[in-house]
Amino acid sequence: MARYPAELKASVIEKMMPPHNIPVAQLERETGISNVTLYTWRKQVKEQGAPVPGDGKNPELMVRRKSLCRADGNGSTQQR
Repeated sequence: MARYPAELKASVIEKMMPPHNIPVAQLERETGISNVTLYTWRKQVKEQGAPVPGDGKNPELMVRRKSLCRADGNGSTQQR
């Protein structure tokens, strides 16, 4: 496994977290860091108690996500 400088890791983790919430797939493309490594870093931050997008424990993120979706008339949602 590759080792990354602490500054790079901190910068990438910051981009994953609110208010940026950049998806792992996008960060993987932009940085060349594998998604496995990125998910591991996110998991480590989550275990330290930080609010992580998609963990269901941060209602502010859920409200924001719902506000970005609209019903398409069939009971499903569609991204704007």
